Amino acid sequence: MGYRFILSKSTIFIILFLLVIGPLVQLPRASYFMQTHEDIEMNIKGQQRATSAFSETEASAFSHENHLVIYSEELAYTEAIKDEVMQTLSYMKRTGTPVRTEEIPEDLSEFKSIIITTEKIDALEDFSPILEYVENGGSLFFAIRPDISTAFEKIYRKLGIYELSGEYKQTESIIMTSDLLVNAKGLKVEDEFFSNSSLLLQVNSDVELHARSEEGIPLMWSNSLGKGEVMVFNGTMLINKMHRGLIAGGLSHIAGPFIYPIMNSKVFYIDDFPAPFPTGRHEGIFAEYNRDLPTFFRDIWWPEMQQVARDTGVKYTGVFIETYNDRVQGPFEERVGEENLRIYGRELINMGGEIGLHGYNHQSLTPDHEVSKQYKYKNWGSQEDMEQALTEAQTFFNTIFPNYELKTYVPPSNVISKEGKAAIKNTIPSMNIIASLYHRDIKGLEYTQEFEKNEYFIDLPRISSGFQFTDENKWIFSNMATLLGVFSHFLHPDDVIDFERSNNETWQQMYKQFKVMMEDHSERYPWMKNETAAESAVSLMNYEDTEVFVQSSEQQVEVWLNQFTGEYSFLLNSDKNLTDIEGAYAEKISDHHYLITATSNTVKIELGE
Repeated sequence: MGYRFILSKSTIFIILFLLVIGPLVQLPRASYFMQTHEDIEMNIKGQQRATSAFSETEASAFSHENHLVIYSEELAYTEAIKDEVMQTLSYMKRTGTPVRTEEIPEDLSEFKSIIITTEKIDALEDFSPILEYVENGGSLFFAIRPDISTAFEKIYRKLGIYELSGEYKQTESIIMTSDLLVNAKGLKVEDEFFSNSSLLLQVNSDVELHARSEEGIPLMWSNSLGKGEVMVFNGTMLINKMHRGLIAGGLSHIAGPFIYPIMNSKVFYIDDFPAPFPTGRHEGIFAEYNRDLPTFFRDIWWPEMQQVARDTGVKYTGVFIETYNDRVQGPFEERVGEENLRIYGRELINMGGEIGLHGYNHQSLTPDHEVSKQYKYKNWGSQEDMEQALTEAQTFFNTIFPNYELKTYVPPSNVISKEGKAAIKNTIPSMNIIASLYHRDIKGLEYTQEFEKNEYFIDLPRISSGFQFTDENKWIFSNMATLLGVFSHFLHPDDVIDFERSNNETWQQMYKQFKVMMEDHSERYPWMKNETAAESAVSLMNYEDTEVFVQSSEQQVEVWLNQFTGEYSFLLNSDKNLTDIEGAYAEKISDHHYLITATSNTVKIELGE
């Protein structure tokens, strides 16, 4: 007996619908997977054509505010503080004029603020013109505590000090008592990196205290003087770039209302990932999880890292290693990380993350034998050898991801030479982002960077590291949020099994701290944009390329932008309420800070009382 199988029109329609729509549902994932970083850059920068508020003639005629920076050439460390102040001003897109103590101009009225970076104020022939400048409405910032001297004894009461013991005290802690650093009121830090020579003193009850030591020594305060303001940092540590947020916070507080641009970017790197995981067993890991190392990383570590990303929105930029051999001469043929690159690379991309390059192996790209020896590496014999290894790494990568362009390079041990840079440029021209270190480490051999676009490469430094929520990391997070609106953190999977980097803690102890750290940052700075390294590089270029023109008074702030591409972020430091805003939207993010997001090349902000 035969049966006819008859399809109704509705069934036929459903089948046809699934056949057509099914592939389209997968298309976004596939297209993202195939998308190059040039596409990402074009999508971000190409949303709106660049516009300018000023003509070239108007821009060149604009009078930018100027800040006088006084230093002493005889003292190397005061010159170093001067350099930190100048770099901070540069990030804030402000003009700084450095002068030696003997070259202070007679007319101070043209300066928005005066910043003193020398403790030898007795080297100034006469301090009275500076005090007169402040009393007439100027701003004065002591970026280092003055030496006890006859000159200081004449003026200390005008700085809000009522009792001066004449003694110095080494302080190694700080408690923030205001939101001078964005949303950091109450932050307590005690660490060996936080060492200050401070004056033992007492301040008046009517000063605004911003920071003190655990013992109660005032470390930073502001004081009204006539129509102006004085900010005093009672310490010597601003020689280190780690503390630039204090400079930005202090200056913007006394010279307010003060608006300055920020990058607004949050980036997270996982070094040596994807890469061949260590094999065998780790005693602690096996006892806790009954798994060897590769299985632990697959079943425990990576799923928990993914959970943190889901909970906080962070995007991981993983930088892969092909092999851990130590070859620095060809042939470069060993391929042992293929399966991990395929599995974890795809998952990174599907999470919205990025894959960058750490190297064919973990030998830093330098021909310098002495430098390599410090890290127990081999030095490369020639740039040609480096290029052959990089070519192999890209060929290896392209066998798995044929349409994905590498953009980001993280140097092994943060060491790279000029030959290494040239080798990258010659072999992988799409890879024009180098993410090394912001701070100098103990060896002092690493490639340290600022956030900047150079002739060819974009420098996108990493600032903090590790799974532990240390005092150092807390301090870095708050300073960088205040300086540039930036978070740039890195860690390694094998931190878990390294005695020193793990602080001899179990994975669960480390994971608990890591989770708290990431959640705390997200709660303090929910406005910060989660980005991959490639996306952050676009944010940096937008931040750098946009010209900023600012004019402010007590009741109004006006901003004009040239080369504006659709959105631009600022921090506004003001103790006044915003009553009206045009060309932007505002979000209050701490007691005295607003995040201002420009949506037009002309912004006007009205302030109340």
